[in-house]
This record gives sequence, structure tokens and C-alpha cells, in this order.
Amino acid sequence: ADLHAPASSGSDCASKCSVYLERLVRVNTGIKPLSTILKECRRRLSAIEAIPLSNGIDAANRTELQSVINDTQACTAFAKEDVFNMWPQSEATLKHTFAAVEKLATPLTSLTQRVSDLDRKNTEYQSTIQYLTDVHKTLKAGQASLKPQTQAVIQLLKAHDIQASPVCDMAEISDGEWQEGVERFLGVWNREALLIVNPDGEPVDTPTLERALAIYRREKNTNPRLRAVKLLNPGKIRAPKNTPKSGTAAALIESDNVVVRNYLQGLLYDVELVNTEGELRQCHRGITKDGMTAANGTISGGNTIEFILFGQAARQSQAEKLHQDLVNTLQEHTKVKDLLGPLKDISNELSRHKTELLKQQDQTIASFSTLQPLKKDAQHFQDLNKTLETDDSLPPRDPPVNPTNKAA
Repeated sequence: ADLHAPASSGSDCASKCSVYLERLVRVNTGIKPLSTILKECRRRLSAIEAIPLSNGIDAANRTELQSVINDTQACTAFAKEDVFNMWPQSEATLKHTFAAVEKLATPLTSLTQRVSDLDRKNTEYQSTIQYLTDVHKTLKAGQASLKPQTQAVIQLLKAHDIQASPVCDMAEISDGEWQEGVERFLGVWNREALLIVNPDGEPVDTPTLERALAIYRREKNTNPRLRAVKLLNPGKIRAPKNTPKSGTAAALIESDNVVVRNYLQGLLYDVELVNTEGELRQCHRGITKDGMTAANGTISGGNTIEFILFGQAARQSQAEKLHQDLVNTLQEHTKVKDLLGPLKDISNELSRHKTELLKQQDQTIASFSTLQPLKKDAQHFQDLNKTLETDDSLPPRDPPVNPTNKAA
């Protein structure tokens, strides 16, 4: 029948209204999921355009990102929309929009790398702060901050009822001005060399020493890092032939333990205390206050040490300096965290929306293409129904029944 022909009766009108309404409902049912897909696309595009680019982003990277966002805004033109001109106006507009989104890949890679670098720094600062906090606590209490390997050997022997004490706990350097130079000459493992002692602090008997050596020997095979740790062999440590001369490093060693004193003085014997480069060059073995070292025909900057170990007072003094280092590190860590948080949010937000938009690209374009004729159909059936309802030549009729509300 001709749907545009005048209705001859109220029953015909009601019948046609019912048909039009049923068709309209079916069309709208098809429109809804397609519109949802486009609305989700629009939501993600709006989110990208609204992301504020933090000043923590590298200037060149920020310029790149802003350029891509500007291109996206030019494609969507959300700010200029009205009821007669809504995005997307055409399939071409939609494709141009997705092309702009794809350009996010390059600047996003740079941003992700920046976040990764800051994340790594953040982790490093966390470890450093924990380490400095632990060391500060140890030094403030006047205790030596030993290497993990040294502590592991001490605990290993302790588990077998054998006591091991580091030489730095049993000696002092009498002149604080030369403390750094002497400790740099000795190096880490000589400073932390272990003496196996009895409860009175004296060297143990031979069987106990050999038992300790056997335990250590077995353990270092399964934990190679322990190989650096030194255990003193008291029977082979002799006193210097002569009393250390004034003006030498050996003369600065003070200890009530004969083995420890002889060990350290032997290492430092005839090591001259000098001040100038010329004096350093002329001596056979010598050190400066800041740790420059002359030995075996070479001159170097001395061994690397992190903290002073000899003497309770010296360790407590170092703890005060370490406290300031800790404060400075905490401040630097705060700067990194303040940058990392916003940048990570921006990176995650952009990456998430970009990934989802491109993932749904084909479906979105197909939905738009299908949606356009459906919208025209919907408008057509609405117009037909409105024509019938406003025709004054027809008798009054009951409203048509919505097919979706019919009884099952």
C-alpha cells in the first residue's frame, strides 16, 4: 500500500501508526549500540584533548604532544559543534581523526622513556635512603657500618658459637686530620678484617681458629661474595722490627689488642704523612690527608671508602655529616616523586586512550557507515507517523501500541 496516501478510516490510521512505530522501534534498536560505540570514541577523544601537559615533560616532547593534540582538536572541532554540525560529519572526518591519534606514538614513546627513567631514579633513591638511614643509625650509636659480606661472615660464625670482631672496632687513629688518609690507604677489607676472639676479646686457640676457617671455607664456595672477607692469622702477625716513627701512619694506630695493633702497624709501617705533591712524589710510601697514596712506584687517589670506621667518636662525628647527606637525598627524592606522579598519570592516560581508540578504529568506522542510513530511516518513520497523527480529517483514535510493550 502507498504509505503516503490519505487514510480512509480511523482503523486504517491506527494500523499504519502501529506499523510505523514498530519499524521505528526496530530502527532505533539498531541505532543504539552503534551510537554507543561512537559516544565511547568521542569520550576518549575528549579525554585526550583535555589532558594538561605537565611542565615536567621535556620541552621538545611537550611541543610534540601538544602538536598532536592540536591536530586531533582540529579534526573533531568539538568546541565549534552545534545541533546541525556534530562530529563526525563524515567517514573521511573519522579517518582523519584516527590518523591524528596514531601520531601520538612517537611523542608517547619519549614520554614513556622519561617516566621509566624517573621510576628507576625513584627506586634508587628509595634504596639509598634506606641504606643511609641504616648506616646513620649505626654510626650514631658509635658502631662500625660494615659491608654486608663482613656482617654475613660474622653471623655465620656466630651461628657456630664463634665470635669474630672487625679490627676497626678494636683500634683508633689518634689524629682525626689523618683519619681519611689512613683509612683510604688501608681500604675496605683491611679495615674490616676479622679477628676470631674468645669472650675476653683475645685470640682463640688453634683448634677454634681452624674450625672457623673450615666453616668460612665451605661457605665461600656457595657464596663467592664472601671471598673478599679477611680473617686474621695471629700466629703469622709479628710486631714491627722497630717502633713506628713519628710522622708515619703506623704511629697513629692505637689499640689495646696486640694482634690488631701489630697487624695495622705492619700494613702502615714507613708510610709517610705528607702534604704536597712534591713530597708525595719523593717518598717510597706515603699518604696525604685527603687520601692520595704513593706505593710501589705509583701514585693514586687512594681506595674508595664510604664511611669512617675506626674509633667510636670518629664514627659519631661522621653520623652528623651523614645526616645532612640523608636530608639532601630526601629533598632530591621528593623532587623526583613530584615529577614522576603527574608524568606517569599523563603517560598512562594517553596510552590507554590511544590504544583503545586504535583498537576499535575499524569497528567505529563501520558503525558510523551503518548508522547513517538507519538515522535516515528513523527520521522517515517519525515523519510518517507525525503526518498521520496531525491529519484533522481522520476521526479520533487511540494511541498506537508500542510493539516492545506487547505481551510476550
